[in-house]
Amino acid sequence: MRHNRIGIVLAVLLSAVALSGCLNVKDLDEKQSDLIAEYSAGVLLRYSDTYERRLITREQAAEDDGGTQEGIADSKTATPSLSPSPVSTAPPGQTAAAEETPGPEETAQEVSLDELYGIDGLKFSYESYEFCSRYPKNSSDSTIVAEDGETMLVVTFRIRNVSGADKKVNLMKSGITYPLEIDGAEYQPSLSMLDNGGLNYLDTKIPAGRTETAVLIYNLSKEKKNASSISLAVEKGKNRAGVTLK
Repeated sequence: MRHNRIGIVLAVLLSAVALSGCLNVKDLDEKQSDLIAEYSAGVLLRYSDTYERRLITREQAAEDDGGTQEGIADSKTATPSLSPSPVSTAPPGQTAAAEETPGPEETAQEVSLDELYGIDGLKFSYESYEFCSRYPKNSSDSTIVAEDGETMLVVTFRIRNVSGADKKVNLMKSGITYPLEIDGAEYQPSLSMLDNGGLNYLDTKIPAGRTETAVLIYNLSKEKKNASSISLAVEKGKNRAGVTLK
């Protein structure tokens, strides 16, 4: 196709020369002759296949190289984008999976009240529970009264000294907790102003062979008296003693 173009251009140039002679064109000056020569050289260079820097128009470039340019564009479009790989924070020699894998949850070990308290010569036992608005009911000294719209759940325990000597007991810094669960909600006992401090802050002296009463007092709203489920636990570290309220 390009050889045909060159032939057509040469034919046009020869025709122009022949016509210029037939039409009796006036003699051209030097400047006009140079312009014609420059134009003719440009036309020849535009269609020359042997000249590596031949002149071409934008239309010819689009026509001749359209398929190649489209191929390049398609190639660029099809190039996948690289996503950054996640960076592992694991130390050398340890995989990220091993780093993030949680260990098994530790379950509490069920023990008796005596094992949990661990005081030689003392026996701990659950006695009873009740809802009330004041405690103790038959005493005017150190009486605890519930606030308006509230009730108190009082859980009573017995501590018996089975040793042959008096026992000094102080649980104020024992780390023992007493979570009470009512209908899925958890409560902790309040600080009581009882003479012995209550079981959660027990500070007393129990004579040999004698038994002391110690209570836990929970401040609750009155509707909790109609709770469908209620449970109590005594916990210290990994040890737990469940208490059945009845």
